[in-house]
Amino acid sequence: MNIGGRVASFQFIDEHLQYPEDALRKKIKGKVILGLTIEADGSLTDIFVLKTIDQSLNEEAMRIVKHMPIGNREKTIHGIYVDINTK
Repeated sequence: MNIGGRVASFQFIDEHLQYPEDALRKKIKGKVILGLTIEADGSLTDIFVLKTIDQSLNEEAMRIVKHMPIGNREKTIHGIYVDINTK
């Protein structure tokens, strides 16, 4: 996904995750699944929540994804950069 691939993506998340205080107090945990579009230039747009647990966790997941380095997320088909939509 970003520079360095999947391992670097998980490392970025580990380094930047700020678990919401209210979720900690309520002992809420689980996975938030996001949908998004990867543009031909590697930027992420149209980020939205596919699976939710708690609004504060949704917001933190979206915050992290919006701040991820662009890196090499672009996809080519026959040498032409294309957008990828996860919807």
